[in-house]
Amino acid sequence: MTLQNDAKILTASGDQTIKIWDVQERKCTGILTGHNGSIKSVCSHPTNSDLVVSGSRNRSFAIWGLRCQSGNARPIGVANRAHVSTGGKRIRQGKAASVSITSVLYLKDGVSIATAGAVD
Repeated sequence: MTLQNDAKILTASGDQTIKIWDVQERKCTGILTGHNGSIKSVCSHPTNSDLVVSGSRNRSFAIWGLRCQSGNARPIGVANRAHVSTGGKRIRQGKAASVSITSVLYLKDGVSIATAGAVD
């Protein structure tokens, strides 16, 4: 995903981080940490590229503010357990099957976030 007129790229990773890359300098300029599962999707806000949402395998999505970010940063908000299977499937000890968040998207209203997932 690109930001700021393609000057920066964000990458999501299985190591539970989002990295911010400077395209011109070809180096990592920041790391976003705070998920407890591999990150499957990242999306920038439609009108404010300083806001980013990410989705993780641990059923959470996080909102990040990049304006004050330098080096490593933590999310400004997290929604945990955002997805739980409604298909009636059960796993160990009667717990509901978890559902990864595989895609996140800011909607055009700039306020709402859509998430999609898959059963782990």
